[in-house]
Amino acid sequence: MTETARAWSGSLYDTLAAGIVQVRAASLGGAGFLIAPDLVLTCAHVVSDALGRPRDDKVAAGTPVRVELPLAEPPPDGGPRTGWPASVET
Repeated sequence: MTETARAWSGSLYDTLAAGIVQVRAASLGGAGFLIAPDLVLTCAHVVSDALGRPRDDKVAAGTPVRVELPLAEPPPDGGPRTGWPASVET
């Protein structure tokens, strides 16, 4: 059985920019990586930092956070980048 990879026509920078996210809530927690169109992988401490909680606190599934694409092109009107609501999955 063989698989065919999809060709990416962008530059290496464009490829990386499309997959790196910032995880935010009360503050910036850190980075995550887009691993599917609707799924970000990050470390538990990043979510805790974003929520302003101690790193050893358990964060419940469904806890809201926000993700942003910091390396994406800014909006054409020069306004702020928008993010997307997300929730924690465990």
